[in-house]
Amino acid sequence: MAGIEGASAQSGRRTLAVKLKRRGIDLRHISEILGIESLEAVKKLCAGDPARLGDIVRRII
Repeated sequence: MAGIEGASAQSGRRTLAVKLKRRGIDLRHISEILGIESLEAVKKLCAGDPARLGDIVRRII
């Protein structure tokens, strides 16, 4: 995808979903933007944000 190794349409969707969630965008709006009807599917896309988890761990340590 666009010459980026390891990139796929799914990884692009996940990146967009995570970035929108980080900015406080409601899951329903993310669902509409991505054209995904299932809120559960959107929740799964947004789950496991490694950058956010790293920030949380750094605050604890």
